[in-house]
Amino acid sequence: MIILLAPPPADFAGAQVECALAAFGAEPLEAAGKCFEAFQHKYHGTEACSPTKAGEAGAGGGGKKGKNKQEPQQKQTKQDKKAPKTKKLTEDEQQQDHYEILQLKALEWTATEDQIKSAYKRRVVETHPDKTQGGDDAMFKAVQKAYEVLSDPLKRASFDSSLPFDDDIPPATVEPKHFYAEFGPVFARNSRWNATGKPAPQLGDDSTPFNEVNKFYKFWFSFKSNRDFSYADEHDVDIADCREEKRWMERENDRERIKLKKEESSRISLLVERAEKNDPRIKRQRDEEKRQKEQEK
Repeated sequence: MIILLAPPPADFAGAQVECALAAFGAEPLEAAGKCFEAFQHKYHGTEACSPTKAGEAGAGGGGKKGKNKQEPQQKQTKQDKKAPKTKKLTEDEQQQDHYEILQLKALEWTATEDQIKSAYKRRVVETHPDKTQGGDDAMFKAVQKAYEVLSDPLKRASFDSSLPFDDDIPPATVEPKHFYAEFGPVFARNSRWNATGKPAPQLGDDSTPFNEVNKFYKFWFSFKSNRDFSYADEHDVDIADCREEKRWMERENDRERIKLKKEESSRISLLVERAEKNDPRIKRQRDEEKRQKEQEK
């Protein structure tokens, strides 16, 4: 079939295309979204499983191919499980000294649960605006907030960790006469991070029985710290624009916490190794064992 078109009119000047373009301008862009997340995974050498791939892997049933597609997601889940359990304090909870509010500044991290509870009950009566003459409503609310933080083990660990702390340890070599003065206070200071819930053994002195010395080093060589580094988080997940960005922020914060936790573990290990190397009690015991072996020969 042939279709014939009528000839154009005599005044036809040809086809014209008109398009109005706005002036070019710079628009601020913020790195976020799935593409940015994919770039971060590639840059840091990690893997992620998108929702689409996760669905395909699940739809694969029990087949070998579907199982392989799930591995990246499982790997990320294992990485997230390594992050220490913490409760990050809110901005309001970080702004006040909870020990000072409960008048426990002299005890701070050494305060027991009973001492905290007793101080809270006393301060509630002292600051209640309706029950006590001269009561302060603002201070009463501060007392409530202080007890809420210090009565929660995870929140208290987070608050204690945010307080100033001396991370220094003694040098590699210490004279025997200065050993206890150099190392004793350092172990006492670091026992605040003891996660066992039981009193941490202290260094003792030159008259401490050797079996107690062995118990001391056994405990500290396997020391588990409850120090919480959530206060050092770089990213505030509350200001994330979307779920993907929030998850990325959480992973970055967890990665930094794990790094700081490893550094803390290495610091404690170095402290214990230096103490054992310089301990005059250890040296005497080893010399005695060596002497006995030579006598047996």
